[in-house]
This record gives sequence, structure tokens and C-alpha cells, in this order.
Amino acid sequence: MRITILTYGTSGDVLPYISLTFGLMERGHEVILAAPENFADLIKHHDIQYMPLYGDMDRVIHSEEGLKWIAAGDVSTFMKEMGNIFMAMKAELQRDTLAACKNSDAIICGTIMGYPSGILSEKLGIPLMFASVNPVYVGTRAFPNFIVSSRNLRIGLLNTLTWSLVFKTVYKQFHKDFSEWRMNLGLDPGLTEMFGQIPKKRIPVVHGYSHELLAKPKDWGEKISVSGTWKTPLKYRRINPPPAELARWIEEGKPPIYIGFGSMPVVDPRRTQEMIMAVCKDAGERLILHGSWTDPGSNKDPDIYHLNQFIGLDWLFPRCNVLVHHGGVGTTHLGIEAGVPSVICSIFADNALWGERLTRLNIGRHIPFKNLRKDRLAQAIKEVQTGRVRENTARVSSKLRQEDGLKTAVDFVEANLPNAPVYNCL
Repeated sequence: MRITILTYGTSGDVLPYISLTFGLMERGHEVILAAPENFADLIKHHDIQYMPLYGDMDRVIHSEEGLKWIAAGDVSTFMKEMGNIFMAMKAELQRDTLAACKNSDAIICGTIMGYPSGILSEKLGIPLMFASVNPVYVGTRAFPNFIVSSRNLRIGLLNTLTWSLVFKTVYKQFHKDFSEWRMNLGLDPGLTEMFGQIPKKRIPVVHGYSHELLAKPKDWGEKISVSGTWKTPLKYRRINPPPAELARWIEEGKPPIYIGFGSMPVVDPRRTQEMIMAVCKDAGERLILHGSWTDPGSNKDPDIYHLNQFIGLDWLFPRCNVLVHHGGVGTTHLGIEAGVPSVICSIFADNALWGERLTRLNIGRHIPFKNLRKDRLAQAIKEVQTGRVRENTARVSSKLRQEDGLKTAVDFVEANLPNAPVYNCL
């Protein structure tokens, strides 16, 4: 099949789909990966067919306004404002998504591309399925939508209502613009709420996270899968040897604490760095500070290593004692597979969901970044170093390493996409 994958967002919203693309290509499918313009070089480097989508969400998140929204810790406001930005470039995105899909046999909808994918499926008369690394497209009684709450509300009806609320809010924000696009495409301008209809229309959905962290709910049918994470096959991975200086530094002392927040911005980097350094110094721990937000300055402490470049976390994490990070789904799974407990300092979106899951499974701790203080971080690091947490982490790690999420996902795609329905808004 000739398949277009549509995805949008930051690194965590694009990198898993590169892996999914490789998995499908290995089975003989022709895949076009449509993603934001700022990922052009990375995707082309892998010899993947690429179609650019207008815009750069990384730039938006790191802008002055983006930092303000994140600092407020209000995910719903952030999502609303991001939606406004999304609609401000709607003409370009509508042009680019149509170009990416017009010669394909099917569409796989990735992150935040639900309505465009549905409209294009209907316009082009081609099957549609969803693939997401977080639970965002299908409601359930088992747990709430993480935009409303990262903690289970315990009552199934309340959990269900959070999904309905988010789905209706998204529909209310976008239906006018998408109705106009439908009319411009020659479709009936009528548009109904989409996501609540996915199970009823039997549109297949695959989720790229482990059921060990968040089990598949009983009210999800056979058309909805939880596959495990999508890892790039070894033959396609870029092997970047670690800096010799870093490898030597790690070997010279006890395993360090790792601190990194991926592509997420750090609102007050100087204060954050000073606090983290103080915590680790008081605890007698060595420290790796990872990311462009860190500043070596005049620091000459031999127990602190400033890492300001890309490095394979699958190499680094097993050599660490504790991981402190933002809680992105990929980073979270890598940490568990390494058998190292995490303290998740959630910044945005799904981060808090995974922080709460690790806390509930007693394989980590969760502190919302906006509530991060020296005493809380010190206590969390101390707690995850206990024998019980390490034992639990080792047990879950063993199970995750046995999963082949990419194979499971590709098997699901091949079994369900050819006969998936063409979306219609009725």
C-alpha cells in the first residue's frame, strides 16, 4: 500500500512515526511521512519519503508566549492558544496535508491531525486509521483524559465525562474553520464531533505505549490496540558513539543522577540548575545536566557534567542511578527499560499522566515542574533509591524489554488498514 502518515508537533510527536515508517517499509509498503518543516533534514537523512507541513511547533513552544503558557501550568489554556496558532496557518496546512495524501491508498493519522485526516479520508475516498503514542483519540471509563486530570477519578462515569468534555471543546474551537475547508473541498460543510465516533465507526487505532504502564481498557474493542513503543530497527539507527570524555567521567565514579527535559523549555533555567546542583551536592551524588538550557559557567565541580549535545539515551540511562526528566512517553519508557527509577517533573500535556502512572506502580515519583522545590526534589530522589522501588522497576523493565511494539503495531496496521472505513462526518 501507499500510505501517508500525518503528524505534527515537537520531537516526541515526530520521532515515533519515523520508526513506524521504517516498520511499514520493511513489509514492502510505500510510506510518505508528512511532518513539520523543521524535521526535513532529519527525515530526509533516513531516506524516507517526506512531505513538509507548514510551521515549526518547537519555535512556538520556545517563544516568549509559549513559555508563559507552560509556566502557568494550565494545559487547557495552552491547548487553546496552540489551536489558535494552528488555525492562523490553516491555509498552508490544508494545502500541505492535501498534497501529502492525494496520491495515497490510505491515511494513518498521528498527533493532533484528527480532523484534517478525517476530512481528507472523506474527500479522497481512502481508508483512515489512527496511531498515537498517547491515549488521546478514544474515550474510556477506565481513566480520564489527561488534559482534565492525570489521576484516575475512580468513578467510570466521571472518567467518561472528561473525554466528552475535551472532545466537545476541540470540536467547538475548530468546527467553523474545518466546515469552511470541507465546503472548499466540495464536501457538505456539515461537521459533527469526530473523536467520540471512532469506536462506533470501527476506525482502527493503535497506541504506541506499553500496556505494563497503562493497560488497555476493557471497553476498548478489537479495533483498538496497545502495542508497546515503536523502536527504530537496528539497521536504520544512527550510532553516535558517546563522547569519550563523558564515558571516562562516568567510569571514574559511582553512577550519576541524570537531569534532562528533552525538547521541553525550562522557564527559569538558572534557578532550576542551581537548585538541582544544590540537591545533588547535599546528597553526595554525581550529576549529569543534559540540554541546551544548562550553563557550565564557571562551574568546576568534578562531580557535575554538563552535556549539551545529542546522545543516545539507551546508552546513557543504564549507566545512571536515578533519572529526572519531563515525562515524555519515549523518555519514560527508555528509563524503565534501562531498569533505572525516574522522578518525573511534568511540564506539559501527557507528562503528568506518565508521572502519575510511575508513582502508582511505585517505580518512580511525580512532581509538577511548576511545584518543583529543593526539598521535594531531594525527597523524591531519596524515595526512588529504596530497595522496593528498584525491585519494582527491575520487574517492569524485564517485561518491557520482551515487547516488540513496532512489530505488533505493523501487524495491526496490515490486518486493519486495508479494510478500514473511509471516514464520513455523518
